[in-house]
Amino acid sequence: MKSSIALYQALISIDVPEDRAAAVVDALESDMQTQLATKADIDTLESRLELKLTIRMA
Repeated sequence: MKSSIALYQALISIDVPEDRAAAVVDALESDMQTQLATKADIDTLESRLELKLTIRMA
């Protein structure tokens, strides 16, 4: 990921130790993969909500 490399390089440039910079990047990537919704997640949710609303309105 370009943003991960950029973050790592930014941390290193302000004298954050390499192991800590790597830990920050790893933690951020982990959270992004588990805590953020993808476009596919949102599309699925939208479809489910549309179906529920259609059933209730019918």
